This record gives sequence, structure tokens and C-alpha cells, in this order.
Amino acid sequence: MAFYPKITVVTPSFNQGKFLEETILSVLNQNYPNLEYIVIDGGSRDNSVEIIQKYAEKIAYWESKPDKGQTQALNKGFARASGEILTWICSDDLLEPEALFKAAHYFNQNANISLIHGSTKLIQEGKPSRLSAGFAPNLALDYFSHLPFPQPSSFFKRQILVETGLLDERLHYTMDYELCIRIALNYQILPVSDLFSCYRLHEDSKTVSEQARFLPERLLNFSKLMQTFAHYFNYQEGIDLLTQAGVYTRRKAEDDGSASEFFPILDPEAAAKKFDKIQNKAILINFLNNILLIYFNEKNLQKVEQIGKVLSDFAPESLLSYQNLMRYQTAQYQNRSWVGKVQWKIEKLLK
Repeated sequence: MAFYPKITVVTPSFNQGKFLEETILSVLNQNYPNLEYIVIDGGSRDNSVEIIQKYAEKIAYWESKPDKGQTQALNKGFARASGEILTWICSDDLLEPEALFKAAHYFNQNANISLIHGSTKLIQEGKPSRLSAGFAPNLALDYFSHLPFPQPSSFFKRQILVETGLLDERLHYTMDYELCIRIALNYQILPVSDLFSCYRLHEDSKTVSEQARFLPERLLNFSKLMQTFAHYFNYQEGIDLLTQAGVYTRRKAEDDGSASEFFPILDPEAAAKKFDKIQNKAILINFLNNILLIYFNEKNLQKVEQIGKVLSDFAPESLLSYQNLMRYQTAQYQNRSWVGKVQWKIEKLLK
């Protein structure tokens, strides 16, 4: 007899009426027999409430009240969640058919796994869809340098939030990356090839319209990781090198100081065996090379030079060469549509 663990899906939403109904139906039409669906609306002023009310009988809980943003909305939902497995699907994204059944199957077959992640289909009006997944060769390191998988195609055990706390509400763009670090520090992760979701790119999405705001929070999360390594493993070198690279970040004095500046480590002894200094060094190198590309794309050559100097002294064998950076930029250009290539040339002429 098949076992269907209870899965809670939370949808945070604000003024996304043009997409919301399609999102809700993608969840309800899963026909998963043990679904708990929660919708947290931030007091929308469009037709969102009318859409939610249309499906209220099938939604375990919903509300429409002003909040402090997506992260707080998610925490409201997770605080009410009773499912063994959790995920969130934003109000402009979609679950693929059978996604919940597939996720349940993997958790049933892998009792020690606390997070699974698969691929997503990137969809954008007027453009062909394309797949995105987390299967990089250094995936074990990537979990610490950035979110290497599509969040809508990930599922995790509620136990994680019970043991390590809810999402950090001081983060508005990288709350999923912060959670990923916590999970990678303490639990086992399983990447799979299944397509679980569609991720919608549009002019109002944070990924498209507010991309520049992700990096400061990303630096904050990784600096917190290095603070954690210094605290638990006496690994101070990470903080020193981030400082030299000009990317070490601490909370501002006026920020709420109630949250710990260390990631929770549930079993320090086991973690110490997993993260020896060689592993810590590899994590640090991976992160610095990763953000080097971001600053290069932003044409912030001062930061590229500063980070490159640190890498050349610390791990010269790992440093991306200038030739590699130019090849990377060429590849980025070649991946553009013909309209994008024209736009890129015009931008160059205007500078």
C-alpha cells in the first residue's frame, strides 16, 4: 500500500492576481491525497482575494493581511504547517503535474534525506522555455557559495525548521540560500533529475527587476558562514580573506540583534569531521571565484582586482585567469538572442 506523507505547500503572494489562479490550480490539481495548502497574501489591492476565495474550500488556511514581505509571509505559513514535508511555490510560479507524488516517493525511499531538489522549467513570455537544475560537478561546495538549485523544485522536512528555526526575516532576497546553508551544515541532500516546477521570469519578479539587491545579502550569508567556522572550528582564515577581498559583511548596528550571527550546528563533533580546514578552504575558493564572475559582469574591475589578488596569493591554482573571464563574457554574449546582442552592442557604444 502506498504511503503518502503529509506535504505542506505555502504560497506567499502580493498583488499577483494575474498569475495567482494558475499557481493555485497547479497545486490543487496535483490531486495529492495528503496535501495541506496554505496561502499567505500580504493585503493585495488587486483581485487576489477574490481568486483565493474561489478555492477557499480546498485551501487549509489563507489570510490577506499586510506583512513585512515574502519572508515573513513564508514564516506565517510554516508556523501553521503540520506536514512532514514542506515547500513553497510563489504566486507566479507553477508546480509540474505529479510533482508532489514524485517528491513523496523520494522521501519514502531515502529515510535519511532531509532535502531533495530537481529541475525547473524557466518560462518567460515571448521566449522559449529552458530547463534549469542543480547538477554542477562541485555541488557539495555550491550549497555554501550560492543557491545552486531552483527553489520551487525543492522539498525539505519540517524537522529542519523545528530544529534550526524559521527563515531569517531580515533577509528579503536570499532567505532560501540561508536555509540551504543551514541544511548543508546539518543534514543530507539528494539531487534528482525530475522536473518539479515552472519558474516564471517577468518584469515584476525580484529575479528580473531587483537582481542587484541579491549580492549584498549573499555576502552577508557567506560572512555568517565564515563566522560560524571561526566559532566552531577555530577557522579564522575565512574571515581574514573575505576582509582582504573587501566582501566581509556584518549586520548593521541598527539591525535587530535577536538572531544569532552563527549558523546552528546540531552536532559540532560530527560537523568538525566533515568540515576540516581543507574543506573549508575549498568552500572559500569556490565562493570567491563565484562572486568574481558577478563583479566582472557588473564591470566592477576594482572588486575583480581586489578579489583576484586574494585568490592569487591564497590559491593561485584556482584563480580564474583574465583569458577565462573574457571567454566567459564571450559565452554570455553568444547565449543572447539577436535582439540581446544588438542591445549589448548599443550599451557598449554608449559607454
